[in-house]
Amino acid sequence: MSDVAAVDRLTRRFETERGVTEISFTVRAGEVSGLPGPQRRGQAGTIRLLFGLYRPASGSMRVLGADPTRRRRRDPPDVHQAARSNRSPGAASV
Repeated sequence: MSDVAAVDRLTRRFETERGVTEISFTVRAGEVSGLPGPQRRGQAGTIRLLFGLYRPASGSMRVLGADPTRRRRRDPPDVHQAARSNRSPGAASV
């Protein structure tokens, strides 16, 4: 099976704090996956990184074989607007 998402040592900093600190995981096609953990530990930030809404400070990620920060330029704006809104149909809270 192919990888849907591959994350390697991904870090995202927010001013003085790290929102996501060196996480690594792979999600393969057909797998069900989650981001467990206490509140305010980077789950929402990780999802936003995977959607290409944030740029990582370090590490790498691939979603459907592409870097989401580069793919975002080619995708229609409504895809990314839906990712920002918790009011979109089928939205999951993290």
